[in-house]
Amino acid sequence: MSRADSWDWLFILLFAAFAMTSALVDPLAAFHVALSADSPCPIIRSSYWWASFTDPLWLIDPPWVQVQTGISVFIYGPFYLLSIYAWLTRGNWIRIPSLVFAGALAVNTVIYTIADYMTGSVAHPIFFLLVNLPYFLLPCGLVWRFSHRVPFAPKGARVPSLPQDAKDPIGRARWLQTIRAGYEYLAPDYRANPLTPIAVAAKFPFSEQYGLKWALPYLPQLLASVFDTAWKKLTLRRAPKLRAYIEIFSAPLGLPPPAEVQNYRRDCAFARNRIDGPNPLLLQRVIDAAWLAAHLPISDEQFKSVMGPERTLADELRDGNLFAADYTLLEQSLLPPLPIKRDTRWREKYMPAPVALFCQRPGVDPFCSLVPVAILIDQNGARDPNPLYLRGAGDAWELAKTYVEIAEFNLQAMSSHLYRHHYLAEPFSVSAHRQLSPNHPLYVLLEPHLAYTLAVNSAAFDLMKKAGSVFDEIYAGELSETRQIMITSYNSWTVRQQAFDADIGARGVAEVPAEFPWRDDSRLWLAPIRRFVDSYVRLWYRDDEAVRRDWELQAFVNELQADDGGRLRGLLATPRLDTLDALIELLAQFLFTTGPGHAAVHYPQSDYFTYIPAFPGAAYLPPPENGEPITQERLIATLPPFPQGADQFQNNQIANYRYDRFGDYSAYSLSRVKAAAPAIAQLQRDLEEIERTISERNSRRARPYLYVLPSLVPNSINI
Repeated sequence: MSRADSWDWLFILLFAAFAMTSALVDPLAAFHVALSADSPCPIIRSSYWWASFTDPLWLIDPPWVQVQTGISVFIYGPFYLLSIYAWLTRGNWIRIPSLVFAGALAVNTVIYTIADYMTGSVAHPIFFLLVNLPYFLLPCGLVWRFSHRVPFAPKGARVPSLPQDAKDPIGRARWLQTIRAGYEYLAPDYRANPLTPIAVAAKFPFSEQYGLKWALPYLPQLLASVFDTAWKKLTLRRAPKLRAYIEIFSAPLGLPPPAEVQNYRRDCAFARNRIDGPNPLLLQRVIDAAWLAAHLPISDEQFKSVMGPERTLADELRDGNLFAADYTLLEQSLLPPLPIKRDTRWREKYMPAPVALFCQRPGVDPFCSLVPVAILIDQNGARDPNPLYLRGAGDAWELAKTYVEIAEFNLQAMSSHLYRHHYLAEPFSVSAHRQLSPNHPLYVLLEPHLAYTLAVNSAAFDLMKKAGSVFDEIYAGELSETRQIMITSYNSWTVRQQAFDADIGARGVAEVPAEFPWRDDSRLWLAPIRRFVDSYVRLWYRDDEAVRRDWELQAFVNELQADDGGRLRGLLATPRLDTLDALIELLAQFLFTTGPGHAAVHYPQSDYFTYIPAFPGAAYLPPPENGEPITQERLIATLPPFPQGADQFQNNQIANYRYDRFGDYSAYSLSRVKAAAPAIAQLQRDLEEIERTISERNSRRARPYLYVLPSLVPNSINI
């Protein structure tokens, strides 16, 4: 049932070909048979031609080559035949011998190739290397194919079935037990897992790492960005900061500057970033004066000075036209927690925790119906100076907006993106392998949406632990505070509270503001995903009782919530998964999270976070003291130095890669489940309709919203 199954016949063909060479060709060298162009034996004549053409060592045939080819005749040859039998009968006992064989074959091939080149007589070196390439590839392929503890599924396991319907439940249980040993969670101990209580994988098989199919298309983009950025670090290190941050882009390499370079200082663009930018998961409706007084005190006179005398603050509150972006979670993540409610590092880097107020005023600017009103750089009640900045011309307002976007960069990356998507998917990725047999229908459904999640999360986790890494360098907090943003997020929302409808309902933005592209386009996905999950799940579960009787499913859901497992809070509305509807709701939320949910917060990074003046990773000056002049020079000095900014640029630019497309299951076992074909076909038709609807909407929008177009949404969180 694995992605590797489709390559098995290629391995069998290679074994057959190599068995023939071991039996027919290698004995010539092993027994030191004289090679001659005039021999009546066609094999000897062919060997002579090959040796004369490009393989002088074969013609010389020193004693060590005789020993090496003798090993091929008497050990490798029989092993090739044994491997063919094992692969045809799907015998997992061949795994360890194959890994040992792969190491031996790799060493022999490398030694022979180097020695041949050292003779200085290889007449056609490229041709020689190409002919011998399969002997290099086979060991690599065997290591990849046998990286999983159970490379071959038992007979009959290719057909999805529930455990209560299994023909061999004991064999299935043993199979799952063997797989389970390859996946573990880290202990909930801060020394082992500094993200505790967030669950993190302790180990998983090598087969979960990126494969060539994922990596090869990505490699040109990655190398272009890495080498170009390294070059720009050298050539632009003394350039003025603003010029350097524009010239770091390279249009000839397909890395052009985004539109944000031109728009970022416009107030309408600043407002629109809340509804179609990198973090649409924050904007909330202000519902009463008490909340406003507690979080961003603003008088009616101050409000009118910005918005005009026609309507009062009370009018806008009553009509539901006020909205806020509140970054209090950043203040809650400062370590240690301080009563002064603000970052105390008045040197080097500073992490603000602002509150920004917006008012819905259609027609004021066609680019966005939201209008920014006022900003507090830190939470209300923070130690002075913490003045209220009102919208207006001048460097003071630009500085306030810069602090908001610094907060946006940090909150988006660590909370909205990493915690609410990557690490919500992490327990599913671990427990699905630990508790669901690979032929469980739900494993087959989840497989495309789990692809490479453990690989990308493992890479991120290693960096989050490492002093001096990108997480330590480009973000505003200390490394412990950057991690604490994720931990605070974990404690702030349950899983069900993060579901789309629950989230926009809690923030009061289910219907307002009237213009909210992320909300409106993401909502199109809900019914098709639920319809697909519903149709698929009901192929296997006839009623609620079937859900309760599925012990693999129950173990999966229990481990997702367990303190020594996934530790997902509020996964279910009830203590136990008892109903078919609850199962469908859970799976639909997960597919949404790994598909359009993640795409909406991941892919904007390359468009917004690569231009450092628009979204700096940290403030390199604290907020100004009372009476301190705010100038253009201070604005520039607040931005990251070029080396840190260049790393932020590269880190976000290389993220713009899409491995596959949501709903395209052709590379997965799901595509081979005939009973699921109608549900998949309907999903694909629904996605085509979503594509048409969003494209039509974008033709009328001031700024097209592309991030949840089905053609641009992958199946899984894999980057």
